[in-house]
Amino acid sequence: ATGALIDEEVKEMLKVAYDKAKKIIEDHREVMDEIAEFLIEKETITGKEFMEIFHKVRDEANEYHQEELIFAE
Repeated sequence: ATGALIDEEVKEMLKVAYDKAKKIIEDHREVMDEIAEFLIEKETITGKEFMEIFHKVRDEANEYHQEELIFAE
């Protein structure tokens, strides 16, 4: 019985972690796509390059959403 209880707890922990990881990836899909393209071309990436891509994509997405709000008014 104890083993079954532990198994259920572990399954729940894994489900929560999986759902959280999936949401992070979905929320940052554009960044992931850009980084994947960079890695296909260059094969390696530095932390600085990663952050540059992250900020560039995030800033572009913010500009796009601001334009959506302006046109919606």
